[in-house]
Amino acid sequence: MVQKKIMRLEGVDELNRVFKALPRKIGERAVLNSVRAGARVVAKQVKTEAPVGETGNLKKSVVVRTVKKRFRTSDRLVFVGFKKPAGSHAHLVEFGHGGPHPAPPHPFIVPAAVKTRESAVRTIITALGDQINKQATGLIKKFGANKRRGR
Repeated sequence: MVQKKIMRLEGVDELNRVFKALPRKIGERAVLNSVRAGARVVAKQVKTEAPVGETGNLKKSVVVRTVKKRFRTSDRLVFVGFKKPAGSHAHLVEFGHGGPHPAPPHPFIVPAAVKTRESAVRTIITALGDQINKQATGLIKKFGANKRRGR
């Protein structure tokens, strides 16, 4: 005679909800936060490479920004840029300019991006793993998959 073993698995519905919600959460928060972390690596190097000039304002104006794409409100762009007014002439320093008072190029943005590309990617990957873990843990708590069941 064959005996049947009955196994009861609790919390499966909650766990399924976590798995269904995870990709959306990763898309909305985890990826964005991870890319910001990578951009901060590049921004730090841009600040290091930026020429000081008379005021040092160009170095102080480096920022990481996140903006929405115009026609796709859920898509975001993360970039390293500059605050005004000092940032309005960053391209002139990078590439030089002609005119009555010509200035030679002083590249600092492109060299900083080239120097940090590998470490920025590693930072994004590490941060993404951390963000996935954080989002999954939060969803598990939200849906109650880790709560003890009464017997």
